Amino acid sequence: MAERLEINRRDMLRTAGLSALFLFALRPTSRASGGARPNIIFILADDVGAESMDMYGGSSWTTPNINSIAEAGMLFENAFSCPCCAPTRAQFLTGRYPFRTGITYPTLPNGPLSTTGETTVATVLKSGGYSTGLAGKWNLRYGSAKGASETEQAAHIRAHGFEEHRAFIGHTIQYGPPSPESDFVPYKLNRWACDFIARKALEPKPFYLQYSLGLVHWPLTATPLDSDSTADDSSDAELYAGMMQYMDDMVGNVLDVIDTARIAGNTVVVFGGDNGTWSKIASTYKGMAIQGGKLSAKDTGSRVPFYVRWPGAVAPGSTYSGLMDFSDIFPTFIEIAEEVVPNHRIIDGKSFLPQLKGQAGEHREFVFSMDQAAGKLVRDKHWKRLIGDGLYDISNSPFEEILIPEESQTQEQAKARSRLLGYYEQIIGKELSDTGDR
Repeated sequence: MAERLEINRRDMLRTAGLSALFLFALRPTSRASGGARPNIIFILADDVGAESMDMYGGSSWTTPNINSIAEAGMLFENAFSCPCCAPTRAQFLTGRYPFRTGITYPTLPNGPLSTTGETTVATVLKSGGYSTGLAGKWNLRYGSAKGASETEQAAHIRAHGFEEHRAFIGHTIQYGPPSPESDFVPYKLNRWACDFIARKALEPKPFYLQYSLGLVHWPLTATPLDSDSTADDSSDAELYAGMMQYMDDMVGNVLDVIDTARIAGNTVVVFGGDNGTWSKIASTYKGMAIQGGKLSAKDTGSRVPFYVRWPGAVAPGSTYSGLMDFSDIFPTFIEIAEEVVPNHRIIDGKSFLPQLKGQAGEHREFVFSMDQAAGKLVRDKHWKRLIGDGLYDISNSPFEEILIPEESQTQEQAKARSRLLGYYEQIIGKELSDTGDR
C-alpha cells in the first residue's frame, strides 16, 4: 500500500507540478532576491483538536507531514477557534466574531455570510493583486437542505473573493468510495489544490489558497490507504486513525508540489483546525484519554493546532505561547501580503505578524469564542468565563476545568471573574454600533 501511494504522489507531481521546473524562469523573483510578496496557503483540517496532534502531546497517531510545518516554523500553543465549523470560517475570513457576522451555527440559521456587509481576506488579497483559490469546504451559505444549488453556492464563493474554486455544499463531506482513489472526494480536492499551486507558481503574481480538507469530519470512513475489508471490520477509532493518516498524506502532496515548483522560500504555509475533535473520538494525550469536545464550551471544543512555516521570516522550531484566536488570521494574512486592513467595519482580530517574526511580547490578553450551542466564553491563560454560567479554573486544562462558586471565591478569583466580564463587555459594547449586515 505504501508503494502504491508513493507512485500516486509521483504521478500527481508529474501532472500537477513538474512543469514548474521547466518554466521556473517565468516566476517572479523570490523574497530574498527581489522582495516579492509571499504566497499564502492556509490548510484547514476539520474536527481536529490540539490534544489529538502529536506535536501537542497526543500519541494516538502521528502526522509527519503536518508536523514538518511546525518543525520548520512556529507552533502556537494557545490557538482558539469557535467550537464548530461555520462560525470559525466566517471569523477567520472576516476577522469578526460570530455575533457580528450572524454565522453562529453549522446549519446557518442566520446565514448566509453577507456579500454586502462583510469583507473577506480573499477579497482584500484579490484587490491587492493576488490570485485566489478555494478547495474543499465552504459552508458559509445555506446547505442543500435549504435548497441552495451549486450555481448559487459558486456565486457566493466568488462574491467573497475567490476567483477559482472546487468546493462542496454543506458542512458534511460526502467522501465517496475509497477505491479507486480517483473517486475519493478528498483525493479529488487535493488534486485540484495541487494543480492550483502548480499553475499559480508560474504566474508573475502571488496567490492565496484556502484548502479546507473536509477530513476528518464524520461520517467515519475507510480511505484509499485501507484494505477493502477495513470499513466492515474496523472500529470507529481505527477508521478515524486511518483518516488522520490519509489527511497527513494529502498535506504531504501539497508540500511536495510547493517544493517541486521551487516556491517554498516565498510561500507561507499555515495549518490549523476548524474546531475541536468530534465528541465520539478519544485521543491519548500525555498518557491519558481525552474525549473530543466539538460543540462544547470546554477547551477541547475550541483549542486547535496551528502552525506557520515561512522560511526566512519565522524561526524553525519556534513556539508562541501567547493567546491567539481565529479572528487574528484576517489582519495577519493581510499584513503578510503588505495590504491595508480595512477599517470600515469593526475588526476584532489582532495581527500576530510581529510575533511570527520574533518580536517579544504577546499580541492579545484574552480570546473570545462562541457558537449557538456552546454559548459565549472569554478566556485567558488561567481562567475562563462562560457567559451566563460562571468562572472556571482552567490551569489544568484539558484534564479538568473547575467551576468556581461565586459565594466562596477568593480575592484572586473575584478579580479574574470581573476582569473577564470586563473583556466581554468591551467586545459586546461595540455590537450596538456595528450589528453587521445580516
